[in-house]
This record gives sequence, structure tokens and C-alpha cells, in this order.
Amino acid sequence: MTPEKIKNRKAVPLSITLILLALSAATTLPGCATPCNPADLSNPCRPLADHSRDAYEWLVKGTALENNGQDEEALGAFERAIRYKHDYAEAWRSKGVLLHKIGDEQKALDAFEQAVEIKPHFIEAWYGKGISLGRLDREEEAAASFERAAGLAPESPEGWYFKGLSLSRLGGNEAAVSAFEQALALNPFYTEALLRKGIALNRLGRDSEALAAHEQALIVNLFNVEAWYHKALSLARLGREEEALKAFEETLRLKPDDPEAWLEKGNMLARMGREPEALEAFNQAITLHPRLDRAWFGKGGSLSRSGRDQAALDAFEQALQLNPAHSEAWFGKGVSLGRLGRHEEALAAAEETLKRNGEHVSAWHHKGVTLSQLRRDQEALTALEKTLHLDPEHGDAWFSKGNVLARLGRHEEASAAYNHAVTFKPDFFEGWYAKGLSIVNLDQAKEALVAFEKAIALKPDHPEGWFGKGVALERLGRDPEALAAFDEAIRLKSEYAEARHRKGLVLEKINLFEEALKAYEQALRHAADRSEIWYSQGALLERLGRHRKSLASFETFLQLNPDETELWQQKGTTLIKLGRVEEALKLTEKIAAVTPETPEVWRLKGVALERLGRLEEALKANEKAITLKPGFQEAWYNKGIVLEKLGRTQTALEAYEKMIAFAPNDPDPWFRKGLLLERLKRDDEALAAYDRAASLNQNLSGPWYQKGLVLARLGRHEAALAAYEKALALFPENAESWVSAGISLEELGRDDAALKAYEKALSLKPDFQKAWQYKGHILQRLGRFREAVEAFRKVQTFGLANAQERRIQ
Repeated sequence: MTPEKIKNRKAVPLSITLILLALSAATTLPGCATPCNPADLSNPCRPLADHSRDAYEWLVKGTALENNGQDEEALGAFERAIRYKHDYAEAWRSKGVLLHKIGDEQKALDAFEQAVEIKPHFIEAWYGKGISLGRLDREEEAAASFERAAGLAPESPEGWYFKGLSLSRLGGNEAAVSAFEQALALNPFYTEALLRKGIALNRLGRDSEALAAHEQALIVNLFNVEAWYHKALSLARLGREEEALKAFEETLRLKPDDPEAWLEKGNMLARMGREPEALEAFNQAITLHPRLDRAWFGKGGSLSRSGRDQAALDAFEQALQLNPAHSEAWFGKGVSLGRLGRHEEALAAAEETLKRNGEHVSAWHHKGVTLSQLRRDQEALTALEKTLHLDPEHGDAWFSKGNVLARLGRHEEASAAYNHAVTFKPDFFEGWYAKGLSIVNLDQAKEALVAFEKAIALKPDHPEGWFGKGVALERLGRDPEALAAFDEAIRLKSEYAEARHRKGLVLEKINLFEEALKAYEQALRHAADRSEIWYSQGALLERLGRHRKSLASFETFLQLNPDETELWQQKGTTLIKLGRVEEALKLTEKIAAVTPETPEVWRLKGVALERLGRLEEALKANEKAITLKPGFQEAWYNKGIVLEKLGRTQTALEAYEKMIAFAPNDPDPWFRKGLLLERLKRDDEALAAYDRAASLNQNLSGPWYQKGLVLARLGRHEAALAAYEKALALFPENAESWVSAGISLEELGRDDAALKAYEKALSLKPDFQKAWQYKGHILQRLGRFREAVEAFRKVQTFGLANAQERRIQ
């Protein structure tokens, strides 16, 4: 039990029994001025009927026997009294008190009911009836009995006390406080009323007032264990931890065998971070009460926070054996199982928690994290979104959601989630670090650098923060600073292979090749199973002409990843883009020698050969890739390109159609198909192909431009102009499109607009001979001969001889 949850301890205060016993010894009957003591034979209130004397004497005898501890004989005496006088209310009441004392609550209730039926104004019998009803959990009826007693004797503090007790049990704590205050108005030193008032105030969240009530109870009786216990709980709720701990210790000094006090002391110590002492307190509670499930739960929590997960799991399971409905124990069990790597069992435990408490925020979060560990990412997202629905400011849940989204490649959403995480947890190192990584993936290096620097400010000795900073600086082109950041990461963690690898990449980038090789070698000493480092080393060795060593690195890479081609394929593609096609070809040939059955190798080799003009070899390489992987779309596309260059238009068209069969929603083969159909003078089919390409990717300008050319050739210049305008809306920097639009404008008689189009083309490409030629022609037609001559001179300047004559002819 946590200090926040004030426990209503079931033990009935000793004062209840004492009150009943006292009332059995002396009461005042209605109409009597003096106490009615059955032992006093001269009392005028004793029965006077024929058998009244016998009944009275048996009542006196029963009372004496009860006082002597002879409960069974006393009960027999009370029953003899009732046999002599069945309507003897005092005898029924005394019988009820004795039955209550020995724990036969139903029979006690029957006796009290007889008493109040005979004597409706019998205050003490109404008290007894209320107490028995309370013991039988019939709280509403108990409250009614106490209400009746209080009404008969409004000056009796006990009546108000019992009424408050019953109201409190019914959850009517405001009314209970009022009743206890009535009792205290009549008897300011009524310890039990002070204590119960404090408990009711705790339940209302009025902890300062509750503390005052408990302290008042201790002024009346400094040795009241219950008052010390509840004072400690109130102090705990108020966050006054040291004072609370002292109050628990005082409770245990007075009553060292109280398991509840040991339990709460353990909870207090755990809250203060004093886990070894907390564990001792929980163990003491368990020794005193081995079946106290909350003590086992507390022990499990303490062990879990101390990193002793197997021992924690054992404790949580013991708690659940004692109380299978303990939702927090299920939650603790799930956390321990997760830390032990037993994720399926951890998930089952989280589900058990949620069966018992469907709005357990931490359980939803743990379920999401566990599903993420099991790579059930969509289910994980659902659980994390439920967590955030219940608690929108749960920083850890936002962080976990970001991790799942990042793994799914949804980096923008991941970045937004990490933003929320650090908004709600500004000192969350992992959140800032993850935010930085996600932003770097979105090429937002400046913002990423800010995030990594935030992380470093929180944990300057954490190598990952410095690593992230290095990545951001590298992306910003600030290579010397990036190297310094990677060096700091390595200083903090010498085995940090990834930092050494990134350092090597930066060194290679700035042409410090030998230092880069040294960085790769050092990285591989710490992580010989990291294939990407072997690849980087191999590529650099190849670049330096150290072919034998390079081949060894590539062979190791392929041994580690026989089916992984993306890294070296990307390297080969980059080399081709940089014009280092021979290097790319050599790279593919070396890899193909090791893994000849990998289709991606042959495709990339085909690209390199095509760029080198070795078209027949390129065709064979692409056909080899297709043989190995008949549905290899990129290989069909590249085959089509090569066939085009070889002038085999019909066969190229068939290659593009084959790719379309495998990838009908890829715009590229549709565009190439359109070009070939145009070449074959199949204009309507070409137009349909361009329309299809444009519909598949509305950001492509090429299909619109080519469509315009076909329409212009068909003399449909209005439609052609509309197509050019679409192309220019997507790619306004294309000078060719402006010239083609100008030609159609000329054909439509819109010379001024045509001239503007040619001038726009020349603003984009000042040496564009075709644009100067058409500008000169239109200027000539407009009678602006001097400008026309200057335009034709520009054509000649840029190498197009006799352009004017050809145009005039």
C-alpha cells in the first residue's frame, strides 16, 4: 500500500467492545433518574412481576459470570433470565453484548433487535444493533441504527461516533467528519473520534486537517499506535518524508509486530530512494505476515528498482499467488519479464494488468514497448496511442512512439513524436538524442545539431550525444568540427566502433586516406561483425589501387551479408554518378566473381557498361540479371535503354512493356514507351503512354513536354500549348519547354507571347542557339531588323553557321 492510499484498517477499535461492556454494566432507562445497575437489588427500575425477581437475579448472575470470564455460563444465565421474562429488554441487550464479544454477530444482532422491539427507546441496544450490522457489512442499516441512537441521546458522544464510523464505511466522508465533530464537541478528548475524523479527512484529500486531527489524538494519548500510524500516512501524503519516516518508526517502537506499519515504512523508504532499507522493511512485514500480498509487491518493486529482476519477478509472483487480482503486481511482473528478455510473457502480464484496470497508463505504455520489442510495430503504435489518449503529456510514451515510427521509416512523424517527448520532459537525454537522429534523417542538420547539443548539455559524458553532433556537423559540411566530435565520442568510449567508422568516412571525404584506413581498422578491432565497415574499407582500398586487400574486404563483407547488396550497389551507383564508371565496373566485377548468382550485381554491371558505350556487353549483363530474376524491373528498364541506343526500337519497346507488366504503376517505363512509340510514328499510342506516365506521377514534367511535341507535330497547337504550360508549371527552368511553347504560340499568331517565351528560355540558358534562332526569326517578322541581326549573330557566335539562311529558305 502506498502512502497515497490511506488504509481503513478492519480491526474494530477496542473502545467499541469496552463501550458495550460498560453499557452492559450501567445504563439509564427512560423515566429513571439514576443509573440502572442490575446488581443493586434496591434499584426501583428492576422488574417487579411474579417472575421478574427470578429474571433479574439470573441477569445479575450472568453479568458476574461474564465479568469473571465465564462466557458460556454467562450466556446460559442470560437465556434463563429471558425464559423467566421474555420481554426483558436488558437481558436481551446483555445477551447481544456477550454474543458480539465472542464473535457470533448474527445472533448478537437478533438479540439487539429483540431488545429494541421490546423497548424502542433503548439507546444502548440501538448502539449494539448498529455495531453488529456494521460487522456484518450491512452499513446502511448500521448507519440508521446509530442515527436512531444519536436521536434518542443527542448528548451522547458515542452515538455520534458510531454514526460517523458507519457513514465513513459507506463512503460518506463529509457527513462522517460532521458526525465525528459532533462527538468531539461533546467530548473533546474522544481519541477514537479524533483518529477516525483524521482518516475521513484523508479520504477527502484534506491532508493538512487530517494531520491536525491525528496530532490532537496524540496530545490526548501519546501512546496511541493508530494515531502515530495515520499521522505518518498524512505526512507522507503531504510530501514531508523525513517526518513521516520518524512517525512510522514511532509506530513500530510502540508496536514492533505491526506488519502494516513495516509495509508503509518500506514504501516511505522506497520513495526516498533508500532501497536497501526499504527491502529490509518489506522483509520484516513478510516475516510478520507472510500472506500480506502488498508487502510482497513492495519487495518486488524495491528489487526491480535495484536491478535484481529475477528476484523481483519471484516477489511479484508470490504477491499474485496471494492475490491474483492485484493489477500492480501484474504490471511489476510484466516489467521484470521484459527486462529479462521474456517479451511474450511480459506482453501476457501487461494484458492481465489491463483486464483489471483498462485505464492503467503505464501498462498500456509497457504493452506498446513490449510489442515493439517483438517487432509487432502496428500493434505497438495502437497501444502507445492509447497511452497518449489517457495521458497526452506522457513523455516516455511519445519517445517510444517516435522509436517505432523511426523504425518504420516514418521519420517526419517520428520527429514530431520526439518533439512532444522533450516538450513534456525537457531534461530527457534520450529524447533529445533521438530527435536529433530523426531530424538528421530528414536532412535538417541545423536543427539536429541543436538537439544533439541539448543532449550533450544534459549528459556531457555520454558518447552517443557527441556522436550525433558529429553526424550533424558532417551533414553541414563542417568536417573539422565533426572530426572533433567523433574524437570526443571515442575518448569517452574507446570501443565505439560506429564513431570510428564515421570518423573514417569524414577523413576519406577530405582526402586523408591513410588516416581513414586507420580509423576503419580500429573500428573493425572492436566490431569485426559490422559489414558496413568492411565495405568502407574495401571501397577505399580499391580506390587506392590496393586490389588484393580490397577483394579480401569485399569477401568478408559478402560472407557477413551474402544476400545484402544495397550497400555496395549504392556505392557503385554513386561512382557512376560521379563519372568514375571504370571504378564502378571493376567493383561489380569483383563482387560478381564472389557471388555470381546475385542479379543486382549484373544489373549494376550493365549500367556501367552502357555508360562506357560497351552496349552489347551491357545488354548481356542485363539479360543475365533477368535470367537470375525474371521479375527484375530495373534490369528490364536498363535493357530497354541499351536496346534504344543500339537502334533496336521494337525490341526496346517490348522490354519496357515487360517492365510495365511487372510494375504497372511506375511512370518511367510508360515515358520511355511513349518516346519509342513517337519514334515509330504511332502518335496516338505515344500520347496515351505520356498521359499514363503523367497520371502516375503528377510531379513529372517530361511526359507533358513530350506530349506537347507530339501534339505540335500533329498541328494541334492549342493542345500542345496547354501541355507545355503543364510542363512549365512543374519545371519552369526548362529552356527547351519555353522554346517549344514559343513555337506553338507563333503558329497560333501570338508573336508577342512567343517572343517573351524565347526571351525566358535565353534568361535560363544564354547560349541556347535554338532560342536565339527563333527569336531572330520573330524579330525579323516584326520588322525589328537590327535586333534580329543581333540575334542571328548570337546564333553564329554559338556555332550554328548560316542559321539565318536556313530559316529563310
